[in-house]
Amino acid sequence: MTLDCLSAPFVYRLACRVADRHRLPRPSRRAFTPASDPCALPQLLVNDSGCLWADGGFIAYECGHTFKYVYVSLRHVREEENAPDPEVRRQLRAAEKYMRISGKSAWLDAEELRSVPQIKKEVTGADFCGRIDASNTRRRA
Repeated sequence: MTLDCLSAPFVYRLACRVADRHRLPRPSRRAFTPASDPCALPQLLVNDSGCLWADGGFIAYECGHTFKYVYVSLRHVREEENAPDPEVRRQLRAAEKYMRISGKSAWLDAEELRSVPQIKKEVTGADFCGRIDASNTRRRA
């Protein structure tokens, strides 16, 4: 799903829903500062179920051996273009492709969105739907 932008309150609510769905810690509201804030740092939240990374520019989680981006802004793609992890780079390139094709500046995982009906109601429009693909998760040995 590609978007022009998501508001900080929307991204915060989505991050909380993702955290609840995957039994991860909920982020603090303070991570969701305006995208123009150069001092904004993502939150890394860890428990026995896995990790959640979140800020106004992206949401990602890792549970077990699966890493997945849920929301990505173009700003985050550019920040991570030299990420050392090839799976992170692959997911970001795929999200950027959706953004470029649609002319939008953010991407949201359609599969994750379907699992959160309360959030889905806030985002409408068939042109927003998109998935990286079935292999958008990393399996670690």
